[in-house]
Amino acid sequence: MSVQTNSQIKPAMYLAAGTWSLTLVLMFTLNLLLTGKPSLHYLISTAAVCSVGIALSAVLFAVAHTVSGWPALARWSALALGVIVASALLAVGDATFAVQITEGLTNARRLSVLIQAVNNFGIMVWQFGLLGAAYAMLESNRLAREHEMHLAEARRLAIEAERNATVAKLAALRYQLNPHFLFNTLNAISSLVITRRNAEAEDMLSGLSDFLRATLASDPDALISVDEELATLQTYLEVESKRFTDRLVIDVDCTPALRDAQVPGFILQPLIENAIKYAVAPSRVPVTVRVQVLAQAGMLVMEVSDNGENPGLAAKSMGVGHTNIRQRLQVLYGDQAGLETECLNPGFRARIRIPLGEVVFTDVPQLLEAAE
Repeated sequence: MSVQTNSQIKPAMYLAAGTWSLTLVLMFTLNLLLTGKPSLHYLISTAAVCSVGIALSAVLFAVAHTVSGWPALARWSALALGVIVASALLAVGDATFAVQITEGLTNARRLSVLIQAVNNFGIMVWQFGLLGAAYAMLESNRLAREHEMHLAEARRLAIEAERNATVAKLAALRYQLNPHFLFNTLNAISSLVITRRNAEAEDMLSGLSDFLRATLASDPDALISVDEELATLQTYLEVESKRFTDRLVIDVDCTPALRDAQVPGFILQPLIENAIKYAVAPSRVPVTVRVQVLAQAGMLVMEVSDNGENPGLAAKSMGVGHTNIRQRLQVLYGDQAGLETECLNPGFRARIRIPLGEVVFTDVPQLLEAAE
């Protein structure tokens, strides 16, 4: 039997015991007022009737519980039948007991007792009927609570599934960032090995291993500090610096007070990769890639700019990298965050704006904690 059903048993039994105890007191008091003296036989008879009434009430409650899930017409028909049967059984039992304790009485008196039992049947129908209605209400309340619990659980599971889908989406988006960089780095390592520059190849391979370890070990939907983001970015840039040697110049400027601000992990890496691909790689002269982190009007601003000679080429590269960032920001912050790009003279700049504060999943209502 379920916990919800067990919670209904006590009030049902208290209701039955209270109803029949009150009946015993009223009947004995009425008899005392009519006869002027207490009758032990009447007290025993009435107590026996009330005891059987409590037992039959328990059976009636079991019937109400059994039929609680039935259609309304069938449910109320079954309860009505249970009320009639319980009333008839108690009336017959009362009559039989009355005859047993009045064996010395005349036949006319016995007939009077039987007639009184028939009259009692009418009273018992009302009493069992009220109890049956009360039991039906208790069961209806139980079913309503169970229905609410099932809805709450279904809602919680739906929200959790939606959140898991959002996390999976974030992971898929973030892991799209690595293949292009990985292929280029492996090609560079291969070239170093072919030209027997084994020490440089080993250094680059070690840097690549550190970067991939950081990428795979991090939680895709977790926030990290700006300091951690810049540290991971530094690992990535060390690998790229070995590819481009003196053609890649890095300048990082971060307001010290913002180093603990929370940002999505690897949010800057595709912007750096874009700058290297379209500004550094085609250039024959050194190109400076500048990373700046500052606060403006309650927003955290992260800029990646370069002074490459072909900003138009970078502006047209609105592929996986920029689209990926915009999708991640939309999932995490909705319309509160965004990515802006502009051509410089010379160079190209990409600017991320996010709210200073804790991130929320805008695609997932914040109902998970309440459902739990």
